[in-house]
Amino acid sequence: MRTIKLTILVLAVLTAIPAARTNGQTGAMHPEILKQVPAALPKLALLGAVADTKAGVQYHKIALAIMNWEKYNPDMFALPIGRKPTGNSCGDIKSRIVLVVYSERGALLSGCIPMSQPGDLRTFSFLIRKGSSVPQFIYAVMNDQYSGAVYRSNLVSPWSGATK
Repeated sequence: MRTIKLTILVLAVLTAIPAARTNGQTGAMHPEILKQVPAALPKLALLGAVADTKAGVQYHKIALAIMNWEKYNPDMFALPIGRKPTGNSCGDIKSRIVLVVYSERGALLSGCIPMSQPGDLRTFSFLIRKGSSVPQFIYAVMNDQYSGAVYRSNLVSPWSGATK
């Protein structure tokens, strides 16, 4: 009796597997998946923080780097001749790759930092107004304005440089 139940269970599982494959999501259902260029995930690191003043307003200037910047192909940063970025959420920025910095909870801290070549990822910064809450952790998203691909970094503390 036990053997019969086991056989029925195995047959049920084996017949369900092909059905699951045919009902799964495909690239045709999500065309943005087909556009994504394979690339390394950005490894974000804190370089430091300094006080800065702009137009009489005091800020914390947070300096960051993508430590694995050399893993990105320069072709990924090149906008094809005669082509404009699609879905350009960064207005007048003509750079194909832009960085956007978020708090751990997803609040926008800095948008549309242009990156015209992989070397630009070695150091970049953004400002947080003094007196404002500085989040415990932040992350960066590399946004390809041409293909729509996005690459999210790890979390890093703007206080200590600790990562998670």
